[in-house]
Amino acid sequence: MESLSKNLFQLDDGARARLNLAMQLILGSSSPYRRAQLETLAYVFDTDVPNVDEAPQQEEIPFDLVTRLAREKAQVIAQRHPQAVVIGADQVAAVGVATLGKPLTVKRAIEQLTTLSGQCAEFLSASSSRVEGLIRTWNQPE
Repeated sequence: MESLSKNLFQLDDGARARLNLAMQLILGSSSPYRRAQLETLAYVFDTDVPNVDEAPQQEEIPFDLVTRLAREKAQVIAQRHPQAVVIGADQVAAVGVATLGKPLTVKRAIEQLTTLSGQCAEFLSASSSRVEGLIRTWNQPE
């Protein structure tokens, strides 16, 4: 199965289309950005919102948070769609070991930007996939 994931992007369009017809692909995300990223690969896929609690656990650093969330999202969706190939993903903004939550309001966004003034923020991304029962997770700063 590892060779499938390594070689998936090396397939020609015809082979990719045949493979796409042979399996159901589910993106475990409500993010329009994640959906757009996957659409660029020209796969037919469905989305299912995992509804995972995204709050950091006590003393959880951003790298561990983003990794856990991607994995949990894939696990939740995999339970709902046991025969499908599942992708879960997440992104976290961090300054040092502090996680920046989504501001949700203009006022909170201004507060975050003011606090961050002169500092470097890092965006950490992780994705997790489940194929034939095996869950693998990748993460990296963007």
